[in-house]
Amino acid sequence: NAAHEDMWLECNLHDANDSLIDQVGQIVPRENLRANTVYTLSEALKPGIYQLVVKAAGQEVLRKSFTLKARTKAVSAN
Repeated sequence: NAAHEDMWLECNLHDANDSLIDQVGQIVPRENLRANTVYTLSEALKPGIYQLVVKAAGQEVLRKSFTLKARTKAVSAN
């Protein structure tokens, strides 16, 4: 017996106001007991507080907040 039906898994990026910024998703076939998803942060994102929200079969299963900091540039001293 399958552990679940074919399922839609999505990883959503939300900003500090909980507005959806980006979404990636994939189908997890019923024969797979595990699934991995990769979310790549864009260079276009400004520093600030964000949340990754994982949904399985339309239901939120995980929400993780993180702070994206400004990129620092290397400076050489002569």
